[in-house]
Amino acid sequence: MKDLIAPIVDEATPQEAWGVLAQDHSTILVDVRSRPEWTFAGLPDLTAIGRDLVTVEWETWPTMAPNLGFLSDLEQELDVTKTTRIFFMCRAGSRSINAAREVARQMHARGRDVHVTNI
Repeated sequence: MKDLIAPIVDEATPQEAWGVLAQDHSTILVDVRSRPEWTFAGLPDLTAIGRDLVTVEWETWPTMAPNLGFLSDLEQELDVTKTTRIFFMCRAGSRSINAAREVARQMHARGRDVHVTNI
C-alpha cells in the first residue's frame, strides 16, 4: 500500500535550514529561481559552512514555462542515492513548494524516500 501514501513535504525557516546544512553533509539546498534572479538578486552564500548550492530553474526564463527536465537537471547536480534531505527555496515560496512536491512524488514513486523541505 506504500504507493497510495503521498510523500510529505515539510516547511522550515532559513535559519533552521542553515543549521541542518551546517551539521548534515548529506543535505543539500536547491535554489529553483530563474537565471536572471540568480544574476541580479544573488545566490545564498554557503561558504561559511563549507557547502555548495545547487541551482536548477523550476520555470525556465524568459517564458517561465515549466522546466520539464527539472528532475533530470537536479539529478545531474547531485547524487540522490547519498542525499538524505533536500531543501528547496525561491523568492516567494510558490515555485519551491511545487518543485519540492514534484521531487518528493517522483522519488517516492521510485521507492526512494528523501526528506523534502520547503523554505
